[in-house]
Amino acid sequence: MTMDELKPGESAYIETVGGSGALRHHLLDMGLTPDAEITLQKVAPMGDPVQFEVRGYELTLRLEEARKVTVKNVHKKDSPLKAAGSRRNDTPHPGVGEFAKYEKLHLKHGIVLEKGAPLTFALAGNQNCGKTTLFNLLTGMNAKIGNWPGVTIEKKVGIIKGTEHEIVDLPGIYSLSPYSIEEELSRKFIFEEKPDVIVNIIDSTSLERSLYLTTQLLEMDCKVIIALNMVDLLEKKGFYVDENRLEKILNYKPNSMMEAYSFYYKIAANLKLTNNAFIYPECSDSGDIIAFWPLMSNQIVLLEYKKQLYLKFIFKTGKIKVVPYEEIIHLRGHFFDNDIFGSSNRALRPALDTANAIDQGVSNGAKMINSVRGILSAKISSKEDDLAKQRDKFVENNFKISSNGSGIIVTDSKMDYKPIDEKTSPISKDQLEYTKNAIYDYFGVNESIVQNKFDENEWNAFYEGAIEPIAIQMSQCFTNKIFTDNERNFGNEITFEANRLQYASNATKVSVVQALSPVAVLMIDDVREMFNLAPLPNGEGQKVLQSLNYINSKIADNYQSGNKNDENDKGDKGGGSNGEE
Repeated sequence: MTMDELKPGESAYIETVGGSGALRHHLLDMGLTPDAEITLQKVAPMGDPVQFEVRGYELTLRLEEARKVTVKNVHKKDSPLKAAGSRRNDTPHPGVGEFAKYEKLHLKHGIVLEKGAPLTFALAGNQNCGKTTLFNLLTGMNAKIGNWPGVTIEKKVGIIKGTEHEIVDLPGIYSLSPYSIEEELSRKFIFEEKPDVIVNIIDSTSLERSLYLTTQLLEMDCKVIIALNMVDLLEKKGFYVDENRLEKILNYKPNSMMEAYSFYYKIAANLKLTNNAFIYPECSDSGDIIAFWPLMSNQIVLLEYKKQLYLKFIFKTGKIKVVPYEEIIHLRGHFFDNDIFGSSNRALRPALDTANAIDQGVSNGAKMINSVRGILSAKISSKEDDLAKQRDKFVENNFKISSNGSGIIVTDSKMDYKPIDEKTSPISKDQLEYTKNAIYDYFGVNESIVQNKFDENEWNAFYEGAIEPIAIQMSQCFTNKIFTDNERNFGNEITFEANRLQYASNATKVSVVQALSPVAVLMIDDVREMFNLAPLPNGEGQKVLQSLNYINSKIADNYQSGNKNDENDKGDKGGGSNGEE
């Protein structure tokens, strides 16, 4: 059965997509892929064309095109049409490899533009995604209307208001695999004209259809800006696009059981104590990360099956989960004697054993001091029973509250009493200090850091030696596990960092500002941020701080070579910093 045989209101699942060449790719690009559910909504009065609902949007086809697609499992939908934006399992594009044909046509810029040079922006997207509306807003509807060379298709070129940058409104396309004349023109412009930036307009109500073109554009060597349009229509359907979800998860609530502070505290503690920290990225059915879970090292068992590594997690509840090792974020410390795990803390074992022995010694000494008040020595030899009687009599006469209110102990010539000093410690002070420092050195801390009595220099040393290496490792591990190779090639990364200036004293902050401001490194808002102040309104804080005692290096070169232009001459008049009068 083919799509054209469906009756209004009937739904079915796509079985195969027929046709050949450009027509087949065009059908696939519009979302007609195997297993996708379709519903026939309307039929034109003359029977041709017909309108279908697929993947949350409306698609109109001619009967000739609908006959190329076979369907199965014809049924009536019991629930309202599924709105775009809701999650579903991904269906690979059967023609995903066709773009490889055009590999040699990928953009290779390699051209460094002068700062402030005019750029060319191209608006690309599906039909009716809002490109023209955005074009009119950016240009103030001051556009040059013409035709593309050799064809009678409208061409819109304009200048972005307040700039010298050119913007081109391309005809709507579903992919870079051309089918219509319009699609061929758009593709030709992207590959041959090589715009500096492509602004990909996406209809938020039909993300599944729109993002196929997006993936093709991202594979190219060019700058791409994603612009989500029609978000208000999506919200009316009860959905929204959370484009910053990953950032929110990492910054505020990695999972339902803990906030960010507890999450990273547990990771750091596990890493330092066991030299291993495991994080499990929990994903939805569609593959989106929805949570990060820290795992205890003692709950993990390494398995190997068909030359692939797996980690088995045994939770306290008894629940068991097996996950491929490559999906786990794994931080390691002292990684030198094991192919998978970080090394054990055996180097610290002697210090920890000594510390435990010291702790037990102090405890036993305290018990002894509290139970033994002193030593009573007999000057003459006596039987054991007689010594016991003398001791009891001495205690009765001197340590009972009712017997001696003077606080004075009296002995005869036969007995000698020596009290035990309660401040006496059975542990050597030098031994205590050595053991403590051994543990501190292993973890890269000192007593000032542990007790929060550190000064600025101690904190900076601790940050660079202990905290920064962990932040770097976390950045690399999270980036490698979360993003694909292609995504990383386009600059996607997770960065963990701490601004050390926030811990510096006000005197140090002032010194930094005084040192960097003359050479135009800091903006006003940068300085305000150092002192925990809000940015200035209306972008006023985006001005660079620079002393008039310094000049641009290009101007200095021109001056020294005697090649000053008129513009530089104007800046030199009046006795400037270059020494001329």
